[in-house]
Amino acid sequence: PAQRSDEVFAAERAVLKTYDPHTSQWGEKDVLIQIHRKPFSEGTMRAAYRMKVLQGLDVRGRDRDWVVKLSKDPKEDPKQYWRDVQMQMEAGMYAERYNQIAGVPKKVTFLEIFVAVLPDRAGSPACVIERFVPGKYSKYNDNWAWSDESRNTPQAFSHWSWEASGHVQLICDLQGVGDVLTDPQIHTIDGRGYGRGNAGLPGVRKFFLHHRCNCICQALGLRSVTGKVKGPVDNGTQWHGGVKEANRKRQRMLESA
Repeated sequence: PAQRSDEVFAAERAVLKTYDPHTSQWGEKDVLIQIHRKPFSEGTMRAAYRMKVLQGLDVRGRDRDWVVKLSKDPKEDPKQYWRDVQMQMEAGMYAERYNQIAGVPKKVTFLEIFVAVLPDRAGSPACVIERFVPGKYSKYNDNWAWSDESRNTPQAFSHWSWEASGHVQLICDLQGVGDVLTDPQIHTIDGRGYGRGNAGLPGVRKFFLHHRCNCICQALGLRSVTGKVKGPVDNGTQWHGGVKEANRKRQRMLESA
């Protein structure tokens, strides 16, 4: 059905700031968008508005449906949007590496995200935009101590990110639709970068204090920091062929390397 004019703002220009985590370089792209006036969802720090891409991106049909995320705090430093984009795109780079591991039962992806500057509005405010993904939105762990142990893949990915980074970063606060994720948080051992949600080494320690390694952690050969593992009743995703077979395959690969 056609949208009522009082439900959406007029079409407007947006300058997208794109970030390439492989080169650490920013780029720009001009688009034409239309944003809904009322949010369809709100979190602690952001309100989410539906948005449609009219021109400037190679998208059609439902792929034109995107989401605008605006801070609920009018005093928030606009640079936080740039930090959010950098963080999510770097998490996506880790996901690419994770997905290349032979045998992982489920792949993990992070939505591509952009800073959008709105030059037609007073003060040229910024926001972040990403593609809208239909389906049930779920949270799998947070940036401190909680995790949903009914899902193995998100918890194993967080643990793996710590090992893959050489024990300097942990990707957590995982949430999204299925294994299409958004709004992660990265903790660094020195607490630098990635915004105010970066709890530093205390955040890393808190995650592992409550983390119980599951069968995917074990199949990946991840070291249990506390010795905690999930019990024999594990209804989460299993590694195909079992942990022992996965470890045997890994050992054969190492021997043949």
